[in-house]
Amino acid sequence: MNIKEDLLTPSEWARPEKPLKAVKGLVIHWVANPMTDPYDNWAYWETRRGSYGSAHYIIGIQGTVLHCLPDDEMAYHCGAKIYTDKAVTKFGTYPNNSTIGIETCHKSWTGEYTPETLSALRELCRDLCLKYDIAPENIVRHYDITEKECPRFFVTYPGIFDWFKQIVAQDLEAVSDCRCTEGPRTGHQ
Repeated sequence: MNIKEDLLTPSEWARPEKPLKAVKGLVIHWVANPMTDPYDNWAYWETRRGSYGSAHYIIGIQGTVLHCLPDDEMAYHCGAKIYTDKAVTKFGTYPNNSTIGIETCHKSWTGEYTPETLSALRELCRDLCLKYDIAPENIVRHYDITEKECPRFFVTYPGIFDWFKQIVAQDLEAVSDCRCTEGPRTGHQ
């Protein structure tokens, strides 16, 4: 997976430089702007004024991942006046404080992912789950936080989203199995 880092400039509207209280989950979004690339969306946040919005990562239709905010800083990716009970139970009363936001690019208004986008999303979710000890059931859609139709494809086809989380869980299990079978390393050849 190819991750490019281009952090947003600190600002009130997109990068407030507030620390996350914890990393309890991953929230998947869609950019709702067909045929744009990660930098188109990065530029929108970079110049954003008058309303809040950002995310930690943006995945393009070719599978490129753009890292926009440090993982330990809060992004404005799932703010709302009201949150679902499930979201409050999992992530607290302000989920932006405890989740990493991942935006996904798409070709059309259906929000369907290219194989490259889906593959990069899978790898990124796996890697972040490993890094922050996140259980796959804490990979959620923006919809699960606020009931907003986001990301549209996973909201329209919840079974595909369930499948996606199962695949990430299998990836995590495979990594865990590999770590257990490697045995101690002594440094001797």
